[in-house]
Amino acid sequence: MKKTVEFGRYFSKNNELREIEWIILDEAPDGKKLLISKNCIEAMQYEYRENKNKDPKWENCVIRLWLNNYFINSFFTVREKEKMYPVSHVLADLTPQEDKIVLLSAEEAEKYLPDEKDRKAKATPWAKRFQDGWRLYTEKGYCTWLLRNPSELVEGNWTGVSYNGTFDFVGGDFYLSGQHGIRPVILVETN
Repeated sequence: MKKTVEFGRYFSKNNELREIEWIILDEAPDGKKLLISKNCIEAMQYEYRENKNKDPKWENCVIRLWLNNYFINSFFTVREKEKMYPVSHVLADLTPQEDKIVLLSAEEAEKYLPDEKDRKAKATPWAKRFQDGWRLYTEKGYCTWLLRNPSELVEGNWTGVSYNGTFDFVGGDFYLSGQHGIRPVILVETN
């Protein structure tokens, strides 16, 4: 069982804010910890900023904009934001990039959550709410959640983790309008 910490707040149910529980994925000698939310804290549609018919890319993704604008500025205190560091990653075209909040890539999910049971995630009551005519699909209490990278197997699809912890791709009309779990990843200095 991996260690957890609490950091920031987000909706639990209705409009009630609760501490977010994070799993410690990695800890550097300087005390910085790479964290992923224990549960899917939000459900979002598979869409991207400019055009739904384009190949999905993290740099154009609405989820990236939401995480690094609305989420970070609304649910973390100034002091908490001072403890957050950029997460370095590489875009599909191999351009280095830094974001304060990301989703795991498939490679990172495999590295930090090597077993299917480790990748399984439950959704908070807030994430399971009915919105935009859709509800987050869950099975046996677990839900599908999105990863950062496009699918290498099926063009125009996104990589995700299925409710049973296996890697999967998401796409097609259902996924353009359906809801998928969001598990943010942050790099922080905690005491």
